[in-house]
Amino acid sequence: RNKRNISHTELPVVMLSAQSPQEATANEAFSNGATDYMQKPFSAVILRHRLNVIQDVRQEVHRAESRVRQSNNEQEQSSAKGQEKQAANLASAPPQAEAKQEKETPEEAARADDDPAVASARSEAILTLQKERDNFKAQLEARQAEMIRANLELQQVANDRDRLKAELTATITAAATTAVAATATASPA
Repeated sequence: RNKRNISHTELPVVMLSAQSPQEATANEAFSNGATDYMQKPFSAVILRHRLNVIQDVRQEVHRAESRVRQSNNEQEQSSAKGQEKQAANLASAPPQAEAKQEKETPEEAARADDDPAVASARSEAILTLQKERDNFKAQLEARQAEMIRANLELQQVANDRDRLKAELTATITAAATTAVAATATASPA
């Protein structure tokens, strides 16, 4: 519910659950905006590691968003310069050139007035940002998969611990019962 509030969208939410391991529970947590999901018992070391990963991912997202904003600003400045150049060309152009300019679409005029170096740099920056975005998505998916695997391994350890605890309790109970029975048969009434 807090993730719907715009001021809380940047807060990472790690769901901690005491419920039995079910993929549906984890999926529900993620679909409700959880950044991560862990089942009890959990290790504080692993929780800190996951929080560090989440923080690293968020910082990388902010850096990528900053690069996109910077590229957009550069494109706007370049576009403004192109419009100024176009306005200057229109003002100094003979009437026939004005008629030709009116027939061109805005896209054609912008392409015609763009400095090839600026257009090339813009295209290169867009391709670079797209590659960075794709790499970031792949890294994010890999880290999420790693976190899910770690969660499953942790759950397996917890299950093994619970099984061993039950076996130990059964062994102790059997030994105590045997000792009580041996004491009862050995001592005269």
